[in-house]
Amino acid sequence: MIAAAALALSLAAPTRVVSMAPCLTDDVLALGEGKRLVAVSRFDDEPELGRLPRVGGYLDPDVEAVVRARPDLVLSLDGEAERPVLAALRRVGLTVVALRSDTLPEILDDVVAVAEALGERQRGERLRGELERELAAAAKAGARRRTVIAVDYRPLVVAGRGSYLEQLLEAVGSANAVASPLAWPTFSAEAFAAQPPEVWIDGGPPGEPEGEKLLGLLRSEGTRVVRLPNADLFRASPRAVAAARELAAALR
Repeated sequence: MIAAAALALSLAAPTRVVSMAPCLTDDVLALGEGKRLVAVSRFDDEPELGRLPRVGGYLDPDVEAVVRARPDLVLSLDGEAERPVLAALRRVGLTVVALRSDTLPEILDDVVAVAEALGERQRGERLRGELERELAAAAKAGARRRTVIAVDYRPLVVAGRGSYLEQLLEAVGSANAVASPLAWPTFSAEAFAAQPPEVWIDGGPPGEPEGEKLLGLLRSEGTRVVRLPNADLFRASPRAVAAARELAAALR
């Protein structure tokens, strides 16, 4: 992946960047290079990006919209679902840097890879160092609790083994109460009612009947239910790392 970024720099630093994933957009913004963005995904929510063209979402990327933006760099996630689109973009001659952001180390690596693709590797290294110091500070503020992080309620999806959210939990000194080997397993509500965790981080859409019923049951069993002040924890990017202190505070 770093090699792909280096290839993108072989001619000149890009000035027209399309980001096809919010987490990669976050990297560009965290590096202070938002002015280079000429199109972003449907799910990018930062106010400063409001007027930029959209290039679809995870399941329905719009290749034609990407080409219309005339990018000299396309940033994309690198997964099975994305690969046909990436191949199509490369066939028309676009430079594509494809990255993974499934784990905490990958999130930190992506900061440097995106910076290198933009011709700003040193800035990326500095930002990575800042994020690592944020994690170290959050670790000192946390406490060990059996914790579940829920990301949806229809169906009930939680952070499992190997997910970046579990790794953030461990980074702040806590423990994931979910034993599934899958990164994003689904469960029945009854599974947690039988063995309630100490803390439940509520990251699902608010107000859903299924979620509200489960949260009420967990509270009655003594589980502390916490909803963080924003959704940054659920962005696999520097925003999640910056939210580590809030996560640590919720676990005290």
